[in-house]
Amino acid sequence: MIIKSEIISTNLITLESAKSQFPILIEYQKNEELKNGKPLDIDVSKKSKQLKDECKRYDLGLYVDFIDFILLSKRYNQEIFYRNKIKSTDLQKILVENAYDEDAKKSFKSKNAKSMGVLINSKKWDVYSANIYPSIPNIYTRRKRRYNNNLMKSEAIIANYFIQNEIDIEIHNINRINKFYTFFIPKPDLSIKNEMDKTKEIIDFIINKLSESESDFRKINCDQLINIIDGELRNKMLEIEPGDRIKCIEITDETNGLTLNNIYDVKSKVIENGILKVYVINDKNINTKYNYRSFETIVNLRNSALDNILNDL
Repeated sequence: MIIKSEIISTNLITLESAKSQFPILIEYQKNEELKNGKPLDIDVSKKSKQLKDECKRYDLGLYVDFIDFILLSKRYNQEIFYRNKIKSTDLQKILVENAYDEDAKKSFKSKNAKSMGVLINSKKWDVYSANIYPSIPNIYTRRKRRYNNNLMKSEAIIANYFIQNEIDIEIHNINRINKFYTFFIPKPDLSIKNEMDKTKEIIDFIINKLSESESDFRKINCDQLINIIDGELRNKMLEIEPGDRIKCIEITDETNGLTLNNIYDVKSKVIENGILKVYVINDKNINTKYNYRSFETIVNLRNSALDNILNDL
């Protein structure tokens, strides 16, 4: 398989689109850049973790991973998409600088397009990337030692070098190239924004109610309060039963097997990572799990329609 530049160039455009739709991604990137400049700043590191966790809770984890990869590559003097031809000497320099083990560095000093094509399709690649132990020639050899991952810091230039030189990678080895060069990342699911807005609306409501209260919060049991609120919220989220009819109100990359405006019967439900998901029999006659945000109950749609009619009277 020969990877093409179209994938990474399209993925970069998709990431920019996601950042424009979800400012939290921009905030995370800026904070990570700040963290790299202040590695010992505990507050900055804590903020980065909070932002990353929040992004993952909203299914934005793939974009966060992409941002992390971009920042890591820049830190080790690489471009994500090389427009100029990469010389073999430039590749060798980066590989040697970013490798840990002397055996690997010695091997990388002579790499060119042909030898890189041999390397990626050999077991030696797994040895140098710490996936397997090197083989032992005989029983008298010392105890085998696993290498460090000598290729991880050089993934960007490696992928671009393979693209530019059209090096053929055996299909079962394609996962040895960073994933952002081998598959198109999905476009941002705009329904997530609605979920974030509704969540913020509830948070603001709770905070306002707490602010209006005259209770002495220094005398409450915080853990008990959180547990009760968590339980009540989950009960509210799970107010949908098997057999309820729901309508698909949007099509995204995650709703494969569904048709817009079609009606489906709920088979079961589950909360995963704080998000309600439902199982339905999709158009392929397969019981499949989907985010509930892609649906609306028939009852809610009917009530909304009645409200609109009454408002027009």
